This record gives sequence, C-alpha cells and structure tokens, in this order.
Amino acid sequence: MHTRFSYNELKIFPYTEHHDVSRFESRTIDLNEFLKEDALENQKELVNKTSLCYYSNKLVGYITFTTDIIEKEEVQKEGRIRVPYKEYP
Repeated sequence: MHTRFSYNELKIFPYTEHHDVSRFESRTIDLNEFLKEDALENQKELVNKTSLCYYSNKLVGYITFTTDIIEKEEVQKEGRIRVPYKEYP
C-alpha cells in the first residue's frame, strides 16, 4: 500500500555536484548506477539534464531529459510512418 501525499510536498531541484545521491536506491540497478555514475557527467557534457525529487527531505526519485534524434531511414525501415523530415528531435 502506498502512502498518499500532495504533490505540493515534493521538491524538485536541478542536480548539481552539491547533491549527495550516494544513498539513493531504486529497484533498478541500472537506474541507480546512472544517477550515481553518469548523470552528472553527462549533464556537464550537455547530453542530458537531471532533476532530483525530494519528499520530506529524502531523495525519492529523479527525472532525466535527454537529447536525441530519430533518423528518417530508421523509421521508414520499420515501416511505421511516413516522414517529411530527415531527422526528428
């Protein structure tokens, strides 16, 4: 059973080197490793932007926005859609 809470109780901050994420543990090892080992470095390289989500001063999650493209050739190869542009963000 999950405890209900108000979204107003969540605090979201941009991830910086001043945040300690060493104790963060989700159920997915890859997500834990990404946050602890790659997210900040990727952010410095402008590959993505990560924000940390806190509830009652405890890190409870994070979200990462990343930049990428889908190439027209890949989409057409799969036959999913017709696309007028060479690349999509």
